[in-house]
Amino acid sequence: MRHSPIVLLLACSTNNALSPEENGLLADSDRPAWDPDPQTISNSSSSSTVSWSPPEDESTEPNYYKVIVRSEFGAFETEERVEANMLELTDLRTDTEYQIEITACYDDECIVNLETESLQPNIWRTEVEQWKIIGLQGDEFNPLMANTSSPTLINLSMLPIDQDGWLLTTLQDQGAYKSIHVSRLQDVFILGSGSNFDLDIMSVNEGGIADFPGMSVLTSASVRPIERDGDWSMQLFVSVEIPLSNRNMIGSWNSNNGFEGLDSFGNTEGVCEMELSDTCGMTTCMDSEEADLSRMDCVNIIRPPSSLRDQPDLMLIQGMQDPSDTSPPNLYVAASNGDGSWRSLSTYGDIATPLLKNATSASLWTKEDYSKLYYWDEISGMARIRYWDPTLSGEESVLDLTDLEDDTRVRNVAYKDMNGDPLRTSEFKIMEQTFLTHNERPFMLTTIMDGNGDKHITLGVLINP
Repeated sequence: MRHSPIVLLLACSTNNALSPEENGLLADSDRPAWDPDPQTISNSSSSSTVSWSPPEDESTEPNYYKVIVRSEFGAFETEERVEANMLELTDLRTDTEYQIEITACYDDECIVNLETESLQPNIWRTEVEQWKIIGLQGDEFNPLMANTSSPTLINLSMLPIDQDGWLLTTLQDQGAYKSIHVSRLQDVFILGSGSNFDLDIMSVNEGGIADFPGMSVLTSASVRPIERDGDWSMQLFVSVEIPLSNRNMIGSWNSNNGFEGLDSFGNTEGVCEMELSDTCGMTTCMDSEEADLSRMDCVNIIRPPSSLRDQPDLMLIQGMQDPSDTSPPNLYVAASNGDGSWRSLSTYGDIATPLLKNATSASLWTKEDYSKLYYWDEISGMARIRYWDPTLSGEESVLDLTDLEDDTRVRNVAYKDMNGDPLRTSEFKIMEQTFLTHNERPFMLTTIMDGNGDKHITLGVLINP
């Protein structure tokens, strides 16, 4: 299992080590029981500070404490030497129970020691992630971007192109048609308690892709950075529905001018309207007439954790195999064939295997070593989180379907309005999310669908990181 680098040692002065004879310690069998009674003095969704009582015999202060932390699933997390009777843990998993074992050590090898003899397991649980949805108050909603959905971001400062900020793509509902828009997000402003907020957005889009009323419907969009011959640019993906033939497609375009907008995609002088006979120069990635999925929306381009950067990007798809199936969609994963086409992954045969069944509105927050999958469980009607960790099964150098936590490890996630009240799921539903960290504070841009089925984008702030 992965050894998480999650411990920050808090130093304090200790007495010099004494021999067992010099410090007057009793033999192990004669030593009294010691219950350190660990207490969490701070706790959030991904960090905790734990403090405990030292042994009562203050004349023989321990050299250090050997501390072992395990998760509720029996996974080994860390073993550390801690000089103080306090430990700060970071990079913990949200909504997860942890157990701590403490041994007081009186020599460097911890041969002379005092182990915990607690009547109850020393456990605590990290908090459920709580996100405040900016602009939402009860049944009143004032979004950042009205009639807009599918926000995706490219962090330009993470690329070797000497640019700051983020590239933002959105799908805008123009009434008669929908179109893709590209902007540059320069900054995020949240003042006071979060009642005042704004985004510094500069529009760089002078052309675009639009659906053709009655012939095609753009259902989602996503973007990723690509590098070719040393030059970085963006690749735009869209999902297209053809109502007259019940046909679904996922396609892409490569930008010819870096991150400067959509006017270099295909023949996008002005706005290019997609028709079945003219797809604006789109490269078809998947087509329901040929693929093993009949309905498909590309909801995420999966960038593997930085430890797996040699692995090609994957695609997260919301879809169905049977076009007549009226049950909620499933989540699938597709991989590139290297020629512009993609194929859905399977754990057996050639049949697409769902990553999750009856799951919608999925998004990924990728960390250094793992990803967190956010989704809507259509069976329970709850927002959920599962970790997608390449160390869980198979090869640790490959992120595959079996690396997603199973249903015994489902975590909850809470979305709240500006008053701190739970989101009214009968009136508002969290859809796509894209995550960013700015000034060491986690944010997300998210699509919210209201009771009328209209979609709008707003900002979410993690209350308890």
